[in-house]
Amino acid sequence: GGGASNANTDQRGDETSIEQSSDEDRYSRQVYTLGARAHALVRSATVVIDGPAQSGLLYECGKNLALSGVGSVVILMDDNKESRDVHAAYHHAPLDDLGNAYQNAARAETGIDVAKEGLEELAAEYLRRLNPSLKVTLMKRSEFLAMCYGEDSSGGSKDQDVLGTNPVFMSVDRPQSTQLVLNDACRRRRGRTIPFVSVETAGVFTRTFCDFGPTFTVVDEDGETPKETLLDRIELATEENDRKGAEEADDVFVVHCLEDERHEVSKGDQIVFQKGAEFAEEDDGSEESSNQDNDLGRCEVLRVMNPTRFTVRRICSDDSGAEDYAHRVNHDALSFSRVKVPREVEFLSLWKALEAQADADKDIFAASDLEKSLDMTRRSAVMASFSALDSFAHEYERLPAALVGDDIA
Repeated sequence: GGGASNANTDQRGDETSIEQSSDEDRYSRQVYTLGARAHALVRSATVVIDGPAQSGLLYECGKNLALSGVGSVVILMDDNKESRDVHAAYHHAPLDDLGNAYQNAARAETGIDVAKEGLEELAAEYLRRLNPSLKVTLMKRSEFLAMCYGEDSSGGSKDQDVLGTNPVFMSVDRPQSTQLVLNDACRRRRGRTIPFVSVETAGVFTRTFCDFGPTFTVVDEDGETPKETLLDRIELATEENDRKGAEEADDVFVVHCLEDERHEVSKGDQIVFQKGAEFAEEDDGSEESSNQDNDLGRCEVLRVMNPTRFTVRRICSDDSGAEDYAHRVNHDALSFSRVKVPREVEFLSLWKALEAQADADKDIFAASDLEKSLDMTRRSAVMASFSALDSFAHEYERLPAALVGDDIA
């Protein structure tokens, strides 16, 4: 008996070793790109996807998740007739060329009879075949909402079994009203908020929203080595508009990049000004000196004005006055770069983000195109258009027709 037990244990150990080796080979590029720690978090993640099963964007997101190495995907099935009608109107499947192409490929690959097994099962089987190590399950949306609101009868055990320890929610091509319900459910989930991501497309426009909860620790924002940006000059901020976000006692400076140089900083980042080689050589030459004295102290980014200009407040322990500090940086520093520090980030819920979008003091937008995304008028128009599209689909249960006066009005 003991020998058989040892043999079984050895066999399980061998199987685990083979599985780990297989994972290392399958995801070698991802591990190289993200790093072992980050990819281990990806492998432990369960991604819950809610979206039209005919959506090309849903297939594209699911494909990328499957190939990236997430451990599990849960596809929600819409089991509410009223919301199904609105969703069918909001996402008009015949117009989704990418979705139709994916469905045709999935039918040919899997041989599934959609009339019997459903579009959700077609998408699920397609993902399983993309990555055999991926666990894909289906769940009714009402069951997911019951788990989040603590209304299921399992006492939380089903939540753990289905969602695991590292869940993420993704809403795809859903109207704004549905996103609000799902985001609220993710925030109310007992135990821990589920990070929420929504993405939708309308023609050539797209909108992505992230809510990772009221307290989220960012260890490394991008996994890349911060680039050095050549510095033109810094100036003491005197205008009230330049001092937004600063305390009265703070030393605030406007940072100007060299012509044709673009920075990569965002609000809340820390930067360090670095001495030029000729000034660094003036130090005593020791390793400690080269590590500690080659920079001119840290500053925190308060506001990004454009791709070449932003404001900072000094946070380094320096007894020099603001004008002396600016003079020293302008004399000694040739460049600056971001400093990566773990930080707590407070995300807004979708409801609060929509309320705050018109407030210029609330920096809730992440620029995807530095030339266009900083244009408040353009941003407001795009956001208003998505809201109007949701309202129209709810009222008329269809999308607006092009060049029809009543629909445009």
